[in-house]
Amino acid sequence: QIARTSLGSMQLDKITSEVVSKYRDGRLREVSNNTVRLELAFISVVFEQCAKEWGFKVSNPVKQIRIPKPGKPRQRRLRPGEEEALLAACAERATYLHSFVVLAIETGMRFGELVSITWNNVDLDARTIHLPDTKNGHPRTVPLSTLALGAMRSVHSENGKVFTGKPGSIRAAFGAALKRSGVGSDLRFHDLRHEAVTRLFERGLNPIEVGMISGHRSMSMLQRYTHLRLSRLIDKLE
Repeated sequence: QIARTSLGSMQLDKITSEVVSKYRDGRLREVSNNTVRLELAFISVVFEQCAKEWGFKVSNPVKQIRIPKPGKPRQRRLRPGEEEALLAACAERATYLHSFVVLAIETGMRFGELVSITWNNVDLDARTIHLPDTKNGHPRTVPLSTLALGAMRSVHSENGKVFTGKPGSIRAAFGAALKRSGVGSDLRFHDLRHEAVTRLFERGLNPIEVGMISGHRSMSMLQRYTHLRLSRLIDKLE
């Protein structure tokens, strides 16, 4: 993302604290505080690497600006009837989109992971998808539920990537389906990952098992994505 912004084409000595602060403010209008914090941390690492390891005469501009406070974790889950309405809207225009959303809900894979799936890394007999390149840098193999397996079998592409559309087009198609479905506009695609992780816990999987599927490597991260329904907790107390 950063490489596609104005910062990506600038020389290091031109990236001042003023430039980075303007970048920060612009991104805060587009994405969450936590995303901006991660991007600023990445920029900071680049400058530290250049100064300490490569001998560049540069100062770290991130150290001179205000870092956004961590945002509150989102708690948006699918409400009764929303999953059915959303999937029906997806199936109206594009069969692949229906499969894409089912996989998101069933596996908790990130958008970027879903669009990068290749058939070479899919084993329908073993019911697994291998992800060699993930956000945290650790490859993982995702098991497929019966619904997820059915979604994979319904995709019509045969070679290369499973989902052949451009990421921007897939996001736009999802947004259009969301509007057609009547589901609240406050639902984001990433909320489906929250939904998936929480459902895995509700199915009785332990944190280690959930982390193996979702790719989370700490309990604190799993807690940010998990919002158990109170009724499920009450049932366990009976």
